Amino acid sequence: MTKDHVSDEEELYRNVRGEEDADEFRIDPHTGRLEFTSQAFLDRKRTPSVDRAKLQNFDPQQSLLNDTNGIVSLITEEVRQIGQVISKNDKGKEVQHAVDVIHVPNPPEDPENDAHSLIVVEPEFLSSDKQGKAFKLLRKALARVATRRGWTIEPSNT
Repeated sequence: MTKDHVSDEEELYRNVRGEEDADEFRIDPHTGRLEFTSQAFLDRKRTPSVDRAKLQNFDPQQSLLNDTNGIVSLITEEVRQIGQVISKNDKGKEVQHAVDVIHVPNPPEDPENDAHSLIVVEPEFLSSDKQGKAFKLLRKALARVATRRGWTIEPSNT
């Protein structure tokens, strides 16, 4: 399958680990509300993966990586509306990064996944600690979007 544009109205599935010690979500002890944490969007390459729902036949079960995990849905437009993420490069100069979702089907780690996509920033984050802080801010913003939407599929152990 070839890459194509991910439209604003598209639903995206994100796999969230269901084990309590994974620290990807919590129940606020004061309000009893579900909250996703920035850990739910942690990614070594700083490009959290999601699956395009329409390419999974709108079946979030297809995006589960483990039967104890859960799925949260995001809408592409909500991700893009995070807007600019600001970091500093190694010389201390401010860099603005636009948030986007791109279709990257069949990655080496999941060659059968035609729906695979990435949440990216342009320009991409460098490996510097200063830009690591900006990635953490992006992850927090994604967690807020996920918290507003709640579970699409709850983990089996909640």
